[in-house]
Amino acid sequence: MAKWPNFSAEIGFKIAVVILALFMVPVFFVSVQRVLAGTERRWRRPREPRWSARRRR
Repeated sequence: MAKWPNFSAEIGFKIAVVILALFMVPVFFVSVQRVLAGTERRWRRPREPRWSARRRR
């Protein structure tokens, strides 16, 4: 008689991956945003505001 495989380890790994993904994906996204924002400030000149402070009549 064949023994059924134990799927509890597979389910445990899937749960662990989901928990890690919920934590690590936003952290990775924010860190990449901060790194790219730092390079943008360093290499690009600030752009002019789209609207002037005074109104044209």
